[in-house]
Amino acid sequence: MAQINQDRYETLAARVLGVKGPGVFGHAEDAVFAGLALDTNAPVEFWYPQRIYRYGLGRFQAGAAGAAGGFELRNNTTDQLWVIEHVQVAAGVATGVQLWVGEDTTADFYATTLLATQLDTRIPGTGSQDFGSQGTGVASIPGFGRISFEYCHANTICKYEPGVILTPGGSFIANNDSNNVAFTCSMRFHTRTAMPGELS
Repeated sequence: MAQINQDRYETLAARVLGVKGPGVFGHAEDAVFAGLALDTNAPVEFWYPQRIYRYGLGRFQAGAAGAAGGFELRNNTTDQLWVIEHVQVAAGVATGVQLWVGEDTTADFYATTLLATQLDTRIPGTGSQDFGSQGTGVASIPGFGRISFEYCHANTICKYEPGVILTPGGSFIANNDSNNVAFTCSMRFHTRTAMPGELS
């Protein structure tokens, strides 16, 4: 497994720039340049120097008559990639669980803000932030592609590793297909600034 550390990047940068390294840069993240390969196989404590930021959320959505509950991650940035690593859902009754992906969204699908929290307290502003929406609505999401649909038993945690990458305007929704069913959802994802050419 590759090991990411400050000396590695500073030494490489020094060679490229023709300056004396390690130690020529004040912070590890200053030595990460566009075009250098990012290493997500490294232990997670080495993700922050690469400007890869990790987030998690665990939310509850009450049931509503005539509507299905859901949770949406929506990339409303102009220059970031969001990578969804892990999703788990559960309900008190058996229900169908659906995963959806949409492009070029301009507004949240649900009415309530979906909050997620940074998983690395070295990053300033670690408190909860707005990453999308949650609420109730139609079971079939218009304009989205469904990438997974299966039934989850009552009081059973169903886990997914979707590997979905959201570009700016991209949206990911996990919902159930049953009306008036309380629904819980946890997600883990990370974000980073897109490198040149990744959004074209």
